[in-house]
Amino acid sequence: MEVLKRLFEQRFHSPVEREEPLQGELGGSGRISAHLTRAFDDPRVIAGQGTIAFELLLAIVATSMLRHRIGARTWRAVHWLAYACWPVAVLHGIGTGTDSSATWMIAIDVVCVAAVLLALAWRAFAAPPDPLAGERRDAAERASFGAGR
Repeated sequence: MEVLKRLFEQRFHSPVEREEPLQGELGGSGRISAHLTRAFDDPRVIAGQGTIAFELLLAIVATSMLRHRIGARTWRAVHWLAYACWPVAVLHGIGTGTDSSATWMIAIDVVCVAAVLLALAWRAFAAPPDPLAGERRDAAERASFGAGR
């Protein structure tokens, strides 16, 4: 834990105080509540989320450009980072900027989050199409014509 605190202090040039258990707003007490409250109150952390999201996006673009040189498993593993990149970028957008509390920006955030949730629900619950269904049907028809002779 000390190593993480030193890294944080080096990166943000501010000492990290020992977490005091918080009670109240987040419905409990403990270190997680303290970390969440401090993380969303500190604009440097929110700006850092934007940096992380951008770096994840760069990794995705770089591996796409190098796909012929890296294996499919590596490419797929890096592209799973897109699922991490998007929510981090949304949190960054909500927490920073002069327009983050404007009605039109909130509407864009809500529409984007709703669209992603809808797409995830569709992906999770819709039956995937069978790419070989037509070939199986044709093979079954050919087999049944041959059986009737």
